[in-house]
Amino acid sequence: MASRPVTDFDRAVSAYIRAAIAQKKMGQDETAERAGIHVNTFRHYYRGERTISLSDLRLIMQAIGVPLDVEEIERIFKSGNYAS
Repeated sequence: MASRPVTDFDRAVSAYIRAAIAQKKMGQDETAERAGIHVNTFRHYYRGERTISLSDLRLIMQAIGVPLDVEEIERIFKSGNYAS
């Protein structure tokens, strides 16, 4: 299956993930391990370089221990403040 190009919304999701990880003071490797996602794949998600599936996003948020807040992702997207 071919992946779709990364969009600004994907980058907003990435910014949301980065903020959640920073809030919990977790590292990328720890988060990836807890989520059961290969660390290299996780790093691409973290940097906004790869489109994330909803299932992987849910796994990551469960690993971090915070709820998925779609409204916050939308706010980040609309603000345009999602640079890594």
